[in-house]
Amino acid sequence: SIIIISYFINLLIISYSNNLIIYSNYISVIIIPCLIVFLLYNSPPAKIFMGDCGAIILGFLIGFSMFEMINNGFALLILSSFAYPLTDCTITIIKKTFKGIWPWVRLGDYFFLIPKKNVKKGNALKIERKLFYYILGFSLLSILINLLSVFLNNNYIFLLNFIFALILISIFRSFKKTKST
Repeated sequence: SIIIISYFINLLIISYSNNLIIYSNYISVIIIPCLIVFLLYNSPPAKIFMGDCGAIILGFLIGFSMFEMINNGFALLILSSFAYPLTDCTITIIKKTFKGIWPWVRLGDYFFLIPKKNVKKGNALKIERKLFYYILGFSLLSILINLLSVFLNNNYIFLLNFIFALILISIFRSFKKTKST
């Protein structure tokens, strides 16, 4: 939910700085407070869980807003707002394909799951909190990068989001090396 909140904040920054009046602005204003309240109860230790029903609706809203922003000429900025999930999924699908595994087979081998799979049960909450803060930091950095990109009118600053997404993936991979069994 942190990444989705930062995505919709980035969308608002991009659209308002370019005087775009689109449906996604209204969606963002409704979704951001709802997800902040959800995040309060879902931060480690989680008290509630969203499940597929909530994730499907959020995925639809993200897809709709991406199409709307791409249609208005902001493809690169809006894709960079969703840099971590795009990078994680792309690398995971490429890895599966090279291993001869069908891309749609669920193995749970996304990078953000590596730390969770490689800890003792007693350390799980500590690792979840660490993941929470890493993703929160990345999301805040993403918002800052898009603010700089919009206000400096530099269309290449958004590439930093993908570079920092790769750094976040390498941090998650480092958890694999410190496996405690």
